[in-house]
Amino acid sequence: MCTVDTMNGQWQGGGEVLVGFRYAARSAIEGTFWMLGPFTSSTTVVSDTNSLNSTIDFVTGGERIVDGDTVSKYFLNAHEQRLHRHSEIWNLEINWLQQQMVEDPETRFGFMAIAGFRWFHFREATQFESPYADTGIDQYNGSNVRIYDISVNNNLIGTQIGSRIPYYWRPNLRLYATPKI
Repeated sequence: MCTVDTMNGQWQGGGEVLVGFRYAARSAIEGTFWMLGPFTSSTTVVSDTNSLNSTIDFVTGGERIVDGDTVSKYFLNAHEQRLHRHSEIWNLEINWLQQQMVEDPETRFGFMAIAGFRWFHFREATQFESPYADTGIDQYNGSNVRIYDISVNNNLIGTQIGSRIPYYWRPNLRLYATPKI
């Protein structure tokens, strides 16, 4: 019926913008914003024998009533059920960078200390829809479909420390590792 594979939408590309300003010989401030494109997927399952049942327990502890109807009337022995998911991820950082005080011109490695502030945003919305009896979701008339809506909105805000370790492969090509906690 509905598995994780049927909900695999396509991850969209993302983008990153980094802007910095060096205010002393070995000190700088940088701001970074990156995001992934919204991830959206949905799947629909139809049963000609009206035998679709939800694994969500709407009965234990007392039948759930919405607008005068029992919820199980829609989600148990249904003709059609639809699952829809939408996710967003954003990240914003402002960091202070301090380059190493002694740098060996013979080595290709460098080191910078990083301290700063981060805002990480994750939002996900999941909707589970099911119509009453023989009707389909697309025959929605305002009362024949129930939508179980679950939304999560996380905004993680805090300080961070870390380092940036560049490797100077060629004069115009560098590789970076930037671990942060």
